[in-house]
Amino acid sequence: MIQSVERAFRLLYTIGQREDQSNISQLARDVGLPRTTVVRLLDTLQAVGAVKTADVTDEYQIGDKLVALLNNTPWKEQLAAVAYPYLQELALTTGETTYLGIPEGNSVFYMTQIDSQYTIQMKDWSGQYTDLHPTAAGKLFLAYRTPEELDRFFEQELATYTEFTLTSPHQLRPELNTIRQTQISWSREEFEFGCINIAAPIFNRGGQITAAVAIGFPRYRMQSPEHQQWLAEQLLHTGQQISQSL
Repeated sequence: MIQSVERAFRLLYTIGQREDQSNISQLARDVGLPRTTVVRLLDTLQAVGAVKTADVTDEYQIGDKLVALLNNTPWKEQLAAVAYPYLQELALTTGETTYLGIPEGNSVFYMTQIDSQYTIQMKDWSGQYTDLHPTAAGKLFLAYRTPEELDRFFEQELATYTEFTLTSPHQLRPELNTIRQTQISWSREEFEFGCINIAAPIFNRGGQITAAVAIGFPRYRMQSPEHQQWLAEQLLHTGQQISQSL
């Protein structure tokens, strides 16, 4: 990872999240960087139109060129750009791999991934597809389908990946009901032995599920029920943050 790029995105994320404008001292405190570093980054971002200042103060806000760029960017790219800093923060908080997935037909498409800090990491799924039923993100998308859409989905034969894969409507329907109630989806070795995934929804402004934020980690790092609940809370919070930013 290029440090200066990561810091620039962190700075843009902080500016974009504040309801009021931010001065240099506030930004340096919020992003945890030296004031001189923040000044250099802001000078560069201002030069390219990514941020701007108020007329008579040194308070910063998102620049017109960046706003125009986002307005002309396809939806998928906008989603990835908005979600990236939240995925990064979630990875730093939990220490685990984080993903952004969207539904495409009867598949999950993984748009981007932030790797774990551990030596043993999950496979890079960026730009790849998986089936819906064995994955946490996929089951989340299924949970928000209408009864008629689910009936059509269950007309097909579902692939078995491990001995834990749920393939029967009688197994999956109760779990999908629970997922819709809790907004949290788990896949415990259902797609690959030794791999655990957990996902939470991202909603658009119309209240429809549009994407999922997920965490993946090896089974041996799955800790106590309290830790699992903490992971679920972190995911829900991240999903809510991204939803509010769309």
